[in-house]
Amino acid sequence: MGKTYYKIKLYGHTAENSQRFVKDLSVLLGVDEQAAFDLLESAPAVIGRTPSQEQAEHLQQRLALIRGLCLVEAEESDEAVSESTVDQADQGLPTPDTYDIEELKKKDSFLSYMWLSALVGVTVIALLVGGTIFLAQWWRLSASYRPASPPPPVETTGPETSEPTVSLADVQRETEGEIERLKAELQELEFQLSWQTDELEQLHRKRPVPHDMVQAMKVRIASTRERMKQIEGKLYRSRAQLPFATGGTPQE
Repeated sequence: MGKTYYKIKLYGHTAENSQRFVKDLSVLLGVDEQAAFDLLESAPAVIGRTPSQEQAEHLQQRLALIRGLCLVEAEESDEAVSESTVDQADQGLPTPDTYDIEELKKKDSFLSYMWLSALVGVTVIALLVGGTIFLAQWWRLSASYRPASPPPPVETTGPETSEPTVSLADVQRETEGEIERLKAELQELEFQLSWQTDELEQLHRKRPVPHDMVQAMKVRIASTRERMKQIEGKLYRSRAQLPFATGGTPQE
């Protein structure tokens, strides 16, 4: 039965500088830089075999320190396998200090800090934009809920004054004009509400759903409906004044 050997296969690297990786690989394996470059170019390439799994994993860990991408694979073989490559890597050859564990930890910590800073910055900007939109919508809503200013008091004049009095016909014409204006405004608001409802349905169909735009459209729809209620109240009161101007009975 054949003996189990472990081969270390190099697939590439994740170092920032390929030239520096080739140099570090040559130091780690005890070969010249051209041979290390040829190994990298022919990847995936076997860079060592050993009957010791522990020895193979040790070389894999040392390669990981210089950002090498490698795997340990087991194979059965009846032939004697040269272990010179693995032995050279374990003879105390210095691992390049550029990629020692402490520096890698520092680099990873710095990258984590940069990502965290960027995330915090994006979050702050999103909160500022969202707060601005919320304040703008709140201001518009509060403006729509403000009570209308009362009409100026009508000064009554006695019979002795020579100022002309307002006839019932004039009051009726003015009231009817106000009713027509309110009807037109109400129709316009109904059209706006229909359009806003369609827009809201389209926003819900988008993927991903733009929640900020959906919330803003809901606020606009609520504002339009509140305005329609106000107009309907004014329209009801104006229609109620018509019987008093004509001397008839209240209209439905």
